[in-house]
Amino acid sequence: MKISQTPLLARGRFTLEELKSYFKTSCFSNTTSEGIYLRYDQGEWLKARAKRVRPEFVQAIEAHWSRTGITANKLHKDVYY
Repeated sequence: MKISQTPLLARGRFTLEELKSYFKTSCFSNTTSEGIYLRYDQGEWLKARAKRVRPEFVQAIEAHWSRTGITANKLHKDVYY
C-alpha cells in the first residue's frame, strides 16, 4: 500500500478568490479535488492549518462528520508491513 503525499500547489498569501482557483482536477484521480489543505508554518513548526473544501463536495456528503460521534483515526494493518 502506498501513501501519497499532498502536492505543494503554492506558497504565499492568497485572497479567497485566489484559493478557489486551486480547485482543479485531483492529482490522484480524474475527478475534481475535494479541497485544498492550508498550513501556516513558523520556522520549522506547524503553527496553524485548515482545509478549504469546495461547496459541491460538502453538499454531496450524506452524514457530515460534525453530526456524528468522534472516531479515532487508525492505519490499516497492511500499512505496518
